Amino acid sequence: MVTFTCGYKNLLAMDCAFCNRTMEGCASIKCSLCSSQFHLECVSSETLAPNTNDWRCCRCRCLHVADANKQALETAIHA
Repeated sequence: MVTFTCGYKNLLAMDCAFCNRTMEGCASIKCSLCSSQFHLECVSSETLAPNTNDWRCCRCRCLHVADANKQALETAIHA
């Protein structure tokens, strides 16, 4: 995360990718693929797996599923 200093106040360059509020002082999680950050309160607890460092945001999960479906379709066509 990049921090800009403006006089006595630090301004964070990265806000929550869901609500666009500041990440400063909040519990957060970062997507393993796109590095977008989210407040924990903005993320569904169903998507959080305990004891893992690999978490994907909704956008990256959807892209991963779409890519897997595309590969399965191509495999079926060429079989």
